[in-house]
Amino acid sequence: MARTHYQKLESLYLNIPLGDFYDTTEIQVSKAAAEIRLAVAPKYHMGLGFTHGSVYFRLLDDACFYACMSVEEEVHLLTSRFQIEFLKPVTSGTLIAKGRLREVLGKGYVADAMLYDENDNQIAYGSGHFAKSRIPLAEIENYK
Repeated sequence: MARTHYQKLESLYLNIPLGDFYDTTEIQVSKAAAEIRLAVAPKYHMGLGFTHGSVYFRLLDDACFYACMSVEEEVHLLTSRFQIEFLKPVTSGTLIAKGRLREVLGKGYVADAMLYDENDNQIAYGSGHFAKSRIPLAEIENYK
């Protein structure tokens, strides 16, 4: 059952409308963890040629979110708070976000994630709180 849930989450991630822009990503979900890879492309750059911070945020938030979703099989979660620390700029290569569930709360979850470049250098890190919504997973179109 768990592997099927993980595969459905991976499908959900890869088929959301925002995925059309972030078309260079891959995801792997496992128990209480998620890893997301993104091949950096010029379309992700800001004016100085560095990858924009919004890309870092998305990778870290999503890695945390899917780590939490890996243990939540009833309802969709929502990011209620997220904090990020930027450490180094990136211009090319592959970014790897590794998220892990840190704590289960009554109405939600806490997770953290690290963002690395392809040489295993830490680029950024983040942590967040994820609240349970009232939206059943079974009602989400791309959760299949």
